[in-house]
Amino acid sequence: MHFKSKRHKEVALLSKVKQWAYILVGIGAFFGLCYLVIFSPLFQVSRFQIYGLNESTSPKEFLRDLNSQVLSSSGKVLLGENSLFVWERGEHYSDQRFMSIEVKKSFKTREVQIYTKPKIQYLSWCKSKIVEEAEYLACQWVDETGQAFESAPNTSGQLILSIHEPVSTIGFERGEKVVLSTQFEYLKSIIAAMKAKKVSVEKILLHRDLQEFQFKTKNGTTIRFSYRFDPGISAIPALAKLADDENLSAFSEVNLSVKNRVFFTEKGSVPQPKEIEESTEEKIVDPQAE
Repeated sequence: MHFKSKRHKEVALLSKVKQWAYILVGIGAFFGLCYLVIFSPLFQVSRFQIYGLNESTSPKEFLRDLNSQVLSSSGKVLLGENSLFVWERGEHYSDQRFMSIEVKKSFKTREVQIYTKPKIQYLSWCKSKIVEEAEYLACQWVDETGQAFESAPNTSGQLILSIHEPVSTIGFERGEKVVLSTQFEYLKSIIAAMKAKKVSVEKILLHRDLQEFQFKTKNGTTIRFSYRFDPGISAIPALAKLADDENLSAFSEVNLSVKNRVFFTEKGSVPQPKEIEESTEEKIVDPQAE
């Protein structure tokens, strides 16, 4: 009986030793695996390949800006941005400068490939402030939706249009919408009409107090449009007819900011705009004419 009790204790002790051995082996394997995942070069990115970046964005800057999204959890922060495990395949990341960002990775070659599609630099939007007769500018590229997304030069001319907006405080918020979406669509329709009629635009001014876009042409003519209403109703048809029938360079100002009305001031004349009405025998512009 004493022998059986002793034998039972030995078996129980051996069982506990085996259990602890298994636990220690498991803990060792876990830490070994962690070391392998975190520190082993087998799972570290050997090379980043980035495609589609524009000249204003360096690969180093792009990766730095993307890291906050890549390391979105404490576990990923522990692994670090050079771990293959933290990079998700597909279009999971975004940047206001790009329409899309797609990631592909290979554990075999330990490479991460990033394909970017930059936003279209539709026009340059500049906020200006006059301080002691000196002009200070902050310009950003704006995409086709009216969203400012990165720094831009102060440009002029037909190839790259520039809009100047007088402000009291210079600067842009991240991803700022420069005007309401409807107003930006109005602006795009005016720009398209100008290009269709081959009107050479030097720059565009935005006056929020007047609720107007003012186009300055290379010939010194100012053409005024209101964004309170759709310019396609009367302003753009009036511009088209005026461009066909008249020499726009003969005017110092063409005012299309009033619905169904056109006013103009000829160069060299007293700066008193005339309203063009269908009943007069002078130059007639009828926005509703077929």
